[in-house]
Amino acid sequence: MVSLLLIHGTGVREPEYSKFVERIRGRVGEVASGVQVHPCYWGDLGAELRLGGKSIPDYDSTRAAVVEPGDDDYATALWAVLAEDPLFELRMLQSEADELNMRRPDAASPGEIVQDGLAKLAPEGDLKRDLERAGLWDRFDSARQQVADSQPFLDAVQQGTGSVSTLAVPVARAVLATALASGQGSAQSDQVLFVPTRDQLEDLTARIAAELGTRERSDRGPSDWIKKKLSGFALSLVTNQLERKRGRISDSSAPGAGDILLYQARGTAIRDFIRGRIAQMPGQVVLHAHSLGGIACVDLLVESAPANVRSLVTIGSQAPFFYEINALCSLATGSELPASFPRWLNFFDPRDILSYVGNGVFPGRVRDVKLESHQPFPSSHGSYWAQDEFWRVFAEELRGA
Repeated sequence: MVSLLLIHGTGVREPEYSKFVERIRGRVGEVASGVQVHPCYWGDLGAELRLGGKSIPDYDSTRAAVVEPGDDDYATALWAVLAEDPLFELRMLQSEADELNMRRPDAASPGEIVQDGLAKLAPEGDLKRDLERAGLWDRFDSARQQVADSQPFLDAVQQGTGSVSTLAVPVARAVLATALASGQGSAQSDQVLFVPTRDQLEDLTARIAAELGTRERSDRGPSDWIKKKLSGFALSLVTNQLERKRGRISDSSAPGAGDILLYQARGTAIRDFIRGRIAQMPGQVVLHAHSLGGIACVDLLVESAPANVRSLVTIGSQAPFFYEINALCSLATGSELPASFPRWLNFFDPRDILSYVGNGVFPGRVRDVKLESHQPFPSSHGSYWAQDEFWRVFAEELRGA
């Protein structure tokens, strides 16, 4: 018997963690039969603003603010903007039509087709399954209705856009972006797991657009007109935002970066909690550790590796970096991992700036696996589980291959 223990990372709190456990449990059941999935929620031991933000200047007035996008890839930048304004592209359709003189009195038909398709949109089969796997299905119908009722959509339907796909693709993106935005968590818990990759979002966009009336797959990216406007729009989001969102940054830093600071100062309690959960597990144990959870597990296994731990799997973890800068609690830079340390599989993403590679600092002791979500940070930090390659490699580890 194999027990998979899910150790979360920085900023994760309930109820997001329980949703994550259920999604992992469902996927593990598909790829590795006989593996039991167990929670290891240490969030109650994590950081929080225990005095209500009294140390932060103007805390109450600076808690509501947008999150800045940042990427030079137009497709990624568009999704970053849509994360802030799901109806941005629909709004731009009217501006584009005005500027390019695209409005046509006989162009109502495409709008009516898409409007009718959106009203009837009820994904089934593979499309429903993939929306579920992306963590969007439970919010999808509500997002569909929000877009259908929005003024930018109604304006786009009336103005005419030249073709069905010209409207259907931005509408599909708006529905997905609205579903994503509605699941971004509260100010006290901004770390959201199971974020779909940009490529998955683009694939879902094309398939939903087909459902809306394009009749065939359309992979239409942002138009050249929107590309010209996108950079200025994205830049405006970052201008003069830091001071105005200090309260929001502090809210998110308390469970996020705050967990790292707390762990460095008082990490023993977290390691003891994880060690206690390991002792309760039946059979061999595989530790599945995300972000700071990976640091805690490395420290724990260096101090004294429980005999029932078969392997460690780290996802987006900073443990190798902490070791290199001599900040790992259990092991000074230059010291080797003990012989008792189990097999170590490490997943990283170049766009996830909180992920690091281990084989360079622990030669021959870590297997690094590169994944590419094509998502901007911080979404890239939660996109590992949405990728088929992750599940292929992880399934091999669970089966002991």
